[in-house]
Amino acid sequence: MPSRRSASRPNRTPLILGVLAALALVLFLAGELVAFLRSDTGTLALYRYLHLGDKAKLTRIVGKHLHEALAAARIPAEAIEEQPGAGEGAALHWRIALSREGAPMQVNYAITQELGKVGAEVLSGHERPGEGGGLTVRMLTGLLSPSQGKGTVCGIELGPHADGTALRKKVGLLTEQPGLYERLTARENLTYFMRLHEVDEAATWKRTHGYL
Repeated sequence: MPSRRSASRPNRTPLILGVLAALALVLFLAGELVAFLRSDTGTLALYRYLHLGDKAKLTRIVGKHLHEALAAARIPAEAIEEQPGAGEGAALHWRIALSREGAPMQVNYAITQELGKVGAEVLSGHERPGEGGGLTVRMLTGLLSPSQGKGTVCGIELGPHADGTALRKKVGLLTEQPGLYERLTARENLTYFMRLHEVDEAATWKRTHGYL
């Protein structure tokens, strides 16, 4: 008698391989996610968008990258001073002493680039409209007065009745499109703004020549 043919079984090998590949992909992505969350960038992003994390650890991360930026700008360690903050503001305050030959713009660029790599936001005056950064910079330089709250910049208190004129004699704001008069020389532009802000020209010119 002719033997019966056994029913053909479906080949499940491709299905099994597909499941294993999917599991491997999931494990890989999970590992990458864990590694990212443990990194400085992930820690800052987790706090920035979900407000999760230890503020002390965040301060240490920012401080570490700040020191790396200053080292890249060749700022000696003895020129950097750290002080604990008071109240509910920043946990640490950094004060950087530059020599007469120091370049503030180079230091600012180094700090902005280094902290920007890990997702920290630096108020440099170049924030895009609508993000609130530009408004913050204007308030910090006395161009606008806050409706409430208070703060201190260069020893001058900020608030609804702050003296913006006195503050602008101590701080400067370099916008992306500075308002300079092309018909005037560089010295004439500086002289004009010195007189506009009623600063001591004799003392200011001595300081200016150190940067020129």
